[in-house]
Amino acid sequence: MKKSIFLVLLVAVSLGLGSMLAFAAHAAENAKSSASVSTEEDNKLSLLQAVEKKYVSFSAQGNSIQSSYIRIQNLTGRKLHLVIPAGTFLNANSGSVQNMVFTHPKDIILSPKQQYSGSVRTACMNIHRDIPGGNNSFGIDQHPDSHLLAKVIKLLNKGNYPYSVIQAAVWIVTDDASYDDTGILQGQFSGRVISHDDYQKAVSIVNQAKKMQ
Repeated sequence: MKKSIFLVLLVAVSLGLGSMLAFAAHAAENAKSSASVSTEEDNKLSLLQAVEKKYVSFSAQGNSIQSSYIRIQNLTGRKLHLVIPAGTFLNANSGSVQNMVFTHPKDIILSPKQQYSGSVRTACMNIHRDIPGGNNSFGIDQHPDSHLLAKVIKLLNKGNYPYSVIQAAVWIVTDDASYDDTGILQGQFSGRVISHDDYQKAVSIVNQAKKMQ
């Protein structure tokens, strides 16, 4: 009888110890998973923050009135998830050409020491300056109108508006451009690019953005 009781107790202890070990292993796995997620989130930051912290090197060149060419080099030994919000400002190194603004958000994931290069969609910000070309370089910065530009561009992207409306809206924010001012943008064969209807849509979008919290 005593032997039976001893065996029962031994089995119970063994089962209890097994449950405890299983629980400990499960907890360790969860902690590892949480740490992995935390690390990934810690490595997710805006391109501007990454440049300021010297995690990456950045350069940009003019490409066209609607796009810019960027190069990003991960200088760290870990993976980086870079976020480029719409409204991010490219500051021209020459005062004779227009600064540029990202018109669409972009995410870039870089492995350790990896380089990224490619064309991104942008719009010009200074209506009375020259359109930048391949010989013009840019840095990245925060523009005084970035907050309003971001809201305007968010509305533009939501409505899937054409480039002519996007460019008109950006110039309205950065230069307080009139309809006559926007006539400076001419197509090679088509004449005026921004129509009166385009301009009125842009004005409406900017006014809507100004009312947003």
